[in-house]
Amino acid sequence: MTGQTMTGQTLSAGGVVFTDFAPLIDGAVPACEGPQIAKRSSGWTLTWSIGAQRFVVEIETDPMTLKIALEGVTGGSVDSLGLRIGRAANVVRYLRNGYTSWDGSYFVELDGARGIIAADPTAVVGYAMTALVSEAGETAVLGFLRHDRFQSRFRFAFAEGPLSIDVETLIDGSVRSDRIEAESLILLSGVDVEETLRECYMEIGRASCRERV
Repeated sequence: MTGQTMTGQTLSAGGVVFTDFAPLIDGAVPACEGPQIAKRSSGWTLTWSIGAQRFVVEIETDPMTLKIALEGVTGGSVDSLGLRIGRAANVVRYLRNGYTSWDGSYFVELDGARGIIAADPTAVVGYAMTALVSEAGETAVLGFLRHDRFQSRFRFAFAEGPLSIDVETLIDGSVRSDRIEAESLILLSGVDVEETLRECYMEIGRASCRERV
């Protein structure tokens, strides 16, 4: 496995460089200030101010996980909560993972697919996890660690420029106070797609075992 690193507001894995992060609430980026970045012994914290609320992304290492939360909620409801990755650089193709076992799961080549996305909008919406293959042939896998509480999805956009990815947990819309949490994500990297995907699902299994304890 190759490593994952973060420097400032840049996250790198498998030859893919992730930048331009932004909060995502109900499918849109709200008016906000930030992020403020804090280095911790176990990773980093990115914090945006949204009025009286705080949008927090905690990035842990070993393995690299992303925990997303909206704090300061006063009896509000949220339909979806996630993170916009405004730019995923060096990607030549991504895995669009289907919603069910009979839904299509396939790789989308960025250069060849730009002209057909309007005719096939399902190619830019995936579920549960994705694999990003870089120009160097390495792989970054980004996937949700739990699948028993909420649905999750990836929305890809690249028709007008570099690849961007919306990573979202679809919350149930119940009224909550103080803190709303999205499902945690794991970010892995490797030189082989299949091997990296297997490692991702091993981590999902470990997370499931921990939750049952």
